[in-house]
Amino acid sequence: MIGLGLLGQLTVQILKAAGCRVVGMDIDRGRVDLSMRLGADAAESSSAAFFDACMQQSRGRGVDAILITAQTTSSDPVNLAAEVARDRAVVVAVGTVGMDLERRPLYEKELDFRVSRSYGPGRYDAAYEQKGVDYPIGYVRWTETRNMEAFLQLLADGKVDVGALITHRFPIDQAQAAYDLIAGKSQQPFLGVLITYRSLLRKRGASQCPGWAAQPRLPAPNRSRSTARCGQLRDQHAAAGNKTHWRYDFGWGVCRQWLSFASRR
Repeated sequence: MIGLGLLGQLTVQILKAAGCRVVGMDIDRGRVDLSMRLGADAAESSSAAFFDACMQQSRGRGVDAILITAQTTSSDPVNLAAEVARDRAVVVAVGTVGMDLERRPLYEKELDFRVSRSYGPGRYDAAYEQKGVDYPIGYVRWTETRNMEAFLQLLADGKVDVGALITHRFPIDQAQAAYDLIAGKSQQPFLGVLITYRSLLRKRGASQCPGWAAQPRLPAPNRSRSTARCGQLRDQHAAAGNKTHWRYDFGWGVCRQWLSFASRR
């Protein structure tokens, strides 16, 4: 794993649940430490130490697959991946990274380099996404929807911890500050950004929502103003691009109604 932002931390846990040995690398030491707490077998903050860890974990053969979940204009991640890969390994670029590839290691190891598209088969297919025309499971085992089903099962089984990834919480009336954080305007480090709703707090009670202090009840919103506000939030979400994903969760036993998780991939 190269890049231990939000997506990288989730991927570390999924790989461990699948029985893989995982070696991570990120220039942020805090994220390196977090990945170790979440199950990585080794993690480093420098390229040289990452190379050594990969050789140690693979008994000097090189690793079988490298997932790049970094976000940078530099091509260093893709070329580092080629260095630590074994012969005929797979390199997958998930994040947005520079693509100035050095041909020699790719050729000599005959590496399989792939660029990942989001979600899985069915993505960008209007018949699948808008009309609900599924692909037969016998032909396409892992579709966009079945990938999500598998992830939700990992959550239900307790094999993926998302609580450890939340670095910031904002009430809905401070949503603008959340988007400023995601967009980098506040110059603060972040990982998981959570927007919560006081109506959910009142329904479940503050005792079920750790980290929330009691707050006064808000007056009923004006319907026309609320409609305009929702439109504004939709515009902000679209402007944020792939860094945010709408998510609604009412049934995982904690007070986490997700509006967005953000990652510097």
